[in-house]
Amino acid sequence: MQKKQLQALTLEQKCALLSGATTFGTRALPKNNIPSITLSDGPNGVRKQAGAADHLGLNPSVPATCFPTAATVACSWDPALGEQIGQAMGEEAAAQEVAVLLGPGLNTKRSPLCGRNFEYFSEDPYLTGEMASAELAGLHSTGAEGTIKHFCGNNRETRRHFLDSVISERALREIYLRGFENAVKKGGVMASSSVGGLSGAFIPVSEDAGMIDAVNRGALSIEKLEAMTAVCSVGLDMIAVPGDTSADTISAIIADEAAIGMVNSKTTAVRVIPAIGMKEGDTLEFGGLFGSGPVMKLSKFSSSKFISRGGRIPAPLQSLKN
Repeated sequence: MQKKQLQALTLEQKCALLSGATTFGTRALPKNNIPSITLSDGPNGVRKQAGAADHLGLNPSVPATCFPTAATVACSWDPALGEQIGQAMGEEAAAQEVAVLLGPGLNTKRSPLCGRNFEYFSEDPYLTGEMASAELAGLHSTGAEGTIKHFCGNNRETRRHFLDSVISERALREIYLRGFENAVKKGGVMASSSVGGLSGAFIPVSEDAGMIDAVNRGALSIEKLEAMTAVCSVGLDMIAVPGDTSADTISAIIADEAAIGMVNSKTTAVRVIPAIGMKEGDTLEFGGLFGSGPVMKLSKFSSSKFISRGGRIPAPLQSLKN
């Protein structure tokens, strides 16, 4: 996307680009000449589903090469081989009209119970960074893009969306972030962070029976959730709001969390989900492991004047201290 195209978009259009039209496809804006692009799982090969896509990969996939896993490739200690594999993956991605592969995986192996250790290169951050950088270079040579994941500290699979990895700042810098840093400096431009990990847990109403009950009884509000993030979490996740919630109101919630993060010198994030066609008190079924969540009541006061003032919130000075 060109800078002029981005500048021509409205706030609603920019927000639309941050959510998918399908499980693995972005939204298209035909009037702005912005097409939908397809993403695909790809740590060890393109996994594009032939029919309707699902996040668990249960439906059949288009035939593709199954390349050696990251754990196997890392045993070669050969970045040149990694680059060749990346190039081959990129060529197959292009043949299947896939623009972005969701890989490579750079997490540091810490638990033998992690079901995806085979997708990650190594316990050594230098080796991880070198092999990932080489694979990305191979992908880029074909015009494809990679997504380095899962940022950061996502070192187990069970309840990975909500885990809390308590890591000291030195260990985080020297071990857990080093591979990502190396890959980004050498050309990695996208990173997946939609999973748990970095010290501090998100508040996910959809997975907590007690919170769901509290919302339904009127004892827990969005304002109280925001206050909780100031002391016991790093943000709000999977919070369902009425489908007619304005972009200004959503922006204000995000701004609140950004301000909380700045004041407390910690990273914060927000994932609110407008439940299209639903109103306060309804229940939104997310499906699968994500469960369901109540559509929460929001203040009826407008945030438009606040948001239209513009400005910026500075990044925390100690952004890795949670």
